[in-house]
Amino acid sequence: CASPQHWSGHAHLLRAQQTKVYDAVVALPLIIWFAYGAWQLRAVVVRDGAMMIAGTGNLLIWVQFFSLLAAVCFDLLLVYLLVVRDRPVGKAKGVLPRLFAFVGTFLGVGILQLPVAPLGLGMQVVAALLIGLGSLGSFLVLWRLGKSFSIMPEARKLVTGGPYAWARHPL
Repeated sequence: CASPQHWSGHAHLLRAQQTKVYDAVVALPLIIWFAYGAWQLRAVVVRDGAMMIAGTGNLLIWVQFFSLLAAVCFDLLLVYLLVVRDRPVGKAKGVLPRLFAFVGTFLGVGILQLPVAPLGLGMQVVAALLIGLGSLGSFLVLWRLGKSFSIMPEARKLVTGGPYAWARHPL
């Protein structure tokens, strides 16, 4: 049998988990991660923007600038949504759903660790356009999700409009 102090501590933890402060602290590693991602792209975006303003940017520079700018906006939107999101009203039980959510979120980031393949100008433009369009689409889907955003399997508010009218998980 657990002591009364044990139950008191457990009840205190449960109450703390229902606060916005707790949610923000739990989201802090993700906030730092996505802010860092935007920060890393900053130097290339600034360099490409300066080349465009100076009139020395070719087609690849223009496409790369807008695709990376879309990626920066996506990262910053994630930071914003993690800060302003609503508290969860329900959470999946157990470790397995959280493990899959974590792995599913960060598996794609592993691609960034692969060496960059040398591409010709045409393929580089196509790749940059696909990155830009993917980032823009992801931005629009997340913008619609709004304060219900979460990486972990948590219920905040049911979103049924926009792309969520067609698919449960459009992202």
